[in-house]
Amino acid sequence: GVTLRPGQHPALISVQIFERIQERLGLRAKAPYRKDLRDDFPLRGFILCASCHEPMTAAWSTGRVSKHPYYRCKTKGCELYGKGIPRDRVDNEFKGFLRHMRPSKEVAALARDMVQDCWKKKKGDHAQMLSDLDRQKKDMDQTVARLTVRLVETDDRALVSVYERQIKELETQRQLLSAQAAEAFQTDTSFEGALGTVFDFIENPLSIWDNGDLDDKRLVLNLAFAKQIAFDRETGFGTALTSLPFRVFQSLKAGEYKMVEEVGFEPTNS
Repeated sequence: GVTLRPGQHPALISVQIFERIQERLGLRAKAPYRKDLRDDFPLRGFILCASCHEPMTAAWSTGRVSKHPYYRCKTKGCELYGKGIPRDRVDNEFKGFLRHMRPSKEVAALARDMVQDCWKKKKGDHAQMLSDLDRQKKDMDQTVARLTVRLVETDDRALVSVYERQIKELETQRQLLSAQAAEAFQTDTSFEGALGTVFDFIENPLSIWDNGDLDDKRLVLNLAFAKQIAFDRETGFGTALTSLPFRVFQSLKAGEYKMVEEVGFEPTNS
């Protein structure tokens, strides 16, 4: 019988974040983190066999004099099963991949300007949302006040019950609006710091790969690529599907950006 009311302690997460987490939990990881990963093989579990398209494993092989690191296919029945590919070859070609993904300074500057323009609009929408929430709360307060006056003035038990139910529903809605407004008000609208961090990564993912630890390397894999990449013993890496930010950079580099015109019932002449 306890009515909805504000909590007396800071919320750990919002309802919206909880729902997003539930959605994410249903997605398949693109670069699964295995317990037996080692710094020696940062690409294990990410690169695929070019024949069976299953994730490769990796290990050190003992030679006559010393040990040598190899990636190899672990899928029984595959024509490349057990055949090793030197780790240094795979790692060096992957670094070349990351080096090629680096956008030019002109393209990066253009992308920064575009993102900043979008952010300014988003910030304006955020301010408008706060204003709308405040207006809705004031409207509810006025409605509750009118219902309270009617409740005091009437002796009809049926109307009393109706007015009490309406007031309770409005109070519940107002509490929800208050929580939503508080969360929106506390949203950090500062952008420059976050923008710099994101572009530092996009403009030079190879630097993070070379200077970071294993967790940083796995982060590069998840942020830079939309799916795993196959590696062929003869030709090397196949075509990679990069993540959306890098595809946008490639489009800008190729000059594919253009204004989208409005289309009505008649076909356009352009």
